[in-house]
Amino acid sequence: MMKEEGRRYFQVITSADWNTAFTYRAEPGDEVGIGEIVQVSFGHQRVKGIVVEEVKTPPANVELKPLKSLSEELPALPRSLIEMITTSAAYYFVSAGSLLRAALPPGLLKKQGYRYRLRNHRVPLFLTESELEVVSFIGEKGKAERAIKLAFRGKSVGKLLDRLSKLEIIVREMEDDTSPVETVKRRAVALVRSPGQEDLQELKKRAPKQAAVLQRMVSATGEPFQLCAELAQETGCGYDTFGALEKKGWVRLFQDFRSLVQGDRHFLNQYHLTDEQQTFLGEFQRA
Repeated sequence: MMKEEGRRYFQVITSADWNTAFTYRAEPGDEVGIGEIVQVSFGHQRVKGIVVEEVKTPPANVELKPLKSLSEELPALPRSLIEMITTSAAYYFVSAGSLLRAALPPGLLKKQGYRYRLRNHRVPLFLTESELEVVSFIGEKGKAERAIKLAFRGKSVGKLLDRLSKLEIIVREMEDDTSPVETVKRRAVALVRSPGQEDLQELKKRAPKQAAVLQRMVSATGEPFQLCAELAQETGCGYDTFGALEKKGWVRLFQDFRSLVQGDRHFLNQYHLTDEQQTFLGEFQRA
């Protein structure tokens, strides 16, 4: 979209999704600053968020939602704290939200929830229709407990989840239960489908950093897996860029490249690797 005269744009990390910063617009005349607590629309709900950065150029062809300042109700966080968090996030190649969660007092944090993931992809034949629906909904990437309960209201979903857990078909885990910098240097990414020139040109208009990452990955022939940290250094992108590309179906993220190349069965079973990727891992392990 075109930048309108007098209108400012900000990156906001919300309590609904700590791992991604979203861009919102402030109305002309609104006094909004870094570290300020604001209220924004997120899907069909209104949530609180923290302003972490001012955006000079808004995303193209996107209708941005407005933000509402809560400065009269809630004090802003120190700008120096936010700047330290964003700088550290760029250095350690993690989302600013994960560091923000670590920096905030427990009383300011939204209660941590649970999510479920499949223990493996071999589903027993004796499951009921309702159990199969839940397993299908959880899928490869897992689902938050609140999302599952919302999707299966009125179906005694709690009992279904308990039974599937006892059968060791699914695993219940705390959300965001990993250290923000524990394995970040080993994160890897692989192309799921190769973009054409038209795809790259269209993506470049809306998300130039995403286009730059895809272009670099396409040009790196013979490398089914690439380290996120190296791509970030070459293209100047952040971790959010890879997450956005994965949501669009272009790439798949691997949390621990070391475990992949060492042949860890948990990781090899968790991801459906292509023949090319399987061959690459075999050659790597024999080297």
